[in-house]
Amino acid sequence: MSNVELSGFDELEKKLKNMAAGKVVQTEKKALKAGAVVVSKEISSKWQPFVGTKYSKGYTIDEMKISPVKVSANGFEVKVYWRGPHERYRIIHLNEYGYTRDGKEYEPRALGLIDRSIKETEDTVINTIETEVMRAIHEEFN
Repeated sequence: MSNVELSGFDELEKKLKNMAAGKVVQTEKKALKAGAVVVSKEISSKWQPFVGTKYSKGYTIDEMKISPVKVSANGFEVKVYWRGPHERYRIIHLNEYGYTRDGKEYEPRALGLIDRSIKETEDTVINTIETEVMRAIHEEFN
């Protein structure tokens, strides 16, 4: 799984410290949620070519969800996950990493698609988070 870390925002950090603590938490959560939306849209667009093929009816896209922002040991986190009536969460890892059956290795066409999507959207996610935080700062101080 890939992680995105932000650094080098000293001026931004100073402005955030001037905001009320509750407003900072609210802003961080909103920004992280916006970043997760960017990633989920990228995964959906990458998965689109597989919809309507022999084995795909689009359930993987339909069942993709974004978790609420939660506090973890490393700060806040938000997850993109799969839940729904077709139980795609059971096979997502098989498409992502491949599998072995009866000694034969299988590599689905979507092999590594989620990880590639996360890596490709890293800059966009950082820009989205920064934009959301700057918007909140602008609203707070103007």
